[in-house]
Amino acid sequence: YLLIVFYGLSPQAGLLSGLTYMLCGPQVTHMWAGHLTVLCVVAWAPLLVLFYDRAVTKLCLTSAGLAGVVLSMQLLAGYPQCALYAIHTVSFLGLCRTVSLFLKERNRKDLAARFGIQAVIFSIGFGLAAIQLFPAAEFVPYSVRSQTSYEWSGTHSLPPENLFSYVVPEFFAYWGR
Repeated sequence: YLLIVFYGLSPQAGLLSGLTYMLCGPQVTHMWAGHLTVLCVVAWAPLLVLFYDRAVTKLCLTSAGLAGVVLSMQLLAGYPQCALYAIHTVSFLGLCRTVSLFLKERNRKDLAARFGIQAVIFSIGFGLAAIQLFPAAEFVPYSVRSQTSYEWSGTHSLPPENLFSYVVPEFFAYWGR
C-alpha cells in the first residue's frame, strides 16, 4: 500500500495492490506448504523497495536507515535466497534511479551522495544482521552441504542459456532444453 501511494497512485490502488501482493499465488502456496521462512522474507520486500527508492531519490538519511533495518530483517528472516533476490532488485533499482537522476540533473555531488546512501543502506543492513551471519558463516564448513561437489550443487539448476527466459518467459517452452 505505502509503496504504491509513494509512487503517486490513489489509496484505492494501493489497497488493491497490497491485497494482490499478499494473496498472490506464490505467497498463498508457500503458506499452504508451510514455507514460512520464505514468507518472512518476502513480506518485507515492498517496504525495502519503498525506503530504498525514497532514500536514493530524495537523498534522505532517515529512509536509508529504515531501508537498512528492513534489509537486516530480511537477512535475519531465515531464507537467504529471497533476501538475495531483494538485494539484486533494489541494487538494480538504485542504479537505474541514480543514473536517471544524474542524466536529468547533471549534478556530480548528488551522484556521489546517491551512491553513498546506497552504501549506508547495505552497511546498516549487513551490520545489523552480522550477529547471525558471522556465526552461520563459521558453521558452514561443518555442514553436510560443504562436502558436496559443484556438479551436484548444480544438478537442478537451469541451463545458462535459459537466462533469456527471464526476459521472454515462454521462449524455451517451445525451444531449448
